[in-house]
Amino acid sequence: MKARGIQKPNACNRYDSGVLIDDNSLYATHWNQAGKPFNKMVQHYYDGVSFINDSSKFSRNTFIYMDWVIPPHVDGLWLIDELVKLKFENIFITTNWFELTVPQYSWIPIISKDPPWALVAS
Repeated sequence: MKARGIQKPNACNRYDSGVLIDDNSLYATHWNQAGKPFNKMVQHYYDGVSFINDSSKFSRNTFIYMDWVIPPHVDGLWLIDELVKLKFENIFITTNWFELTVPQYSWIPIISKDPPWALVAS
């Protein structure tokens, strides 16, 4: 299986505020700090179950940025399945694992863990 590689975020207007599902809260802090100049922020969820339980509070157009490995240390496939069932439209996998591919969801972008709007400031 050929790796498609990680996309480095490069266009602030392609990415929007939304939800970050990641077991490391430092990523959410970093994303929110980097997003301040662009008026963008993420609401942080530690795990997929917590977000699924709150999912009715969010529009199906909400941008969902999710780590590939989430507590209780399962791969993100379970969470993607749930997000697709709930009809979320803007799902992004965030990872620093360069070999990651998800053939059954090839339409979902895989981006680095850098804040999507961070590279626009230069």
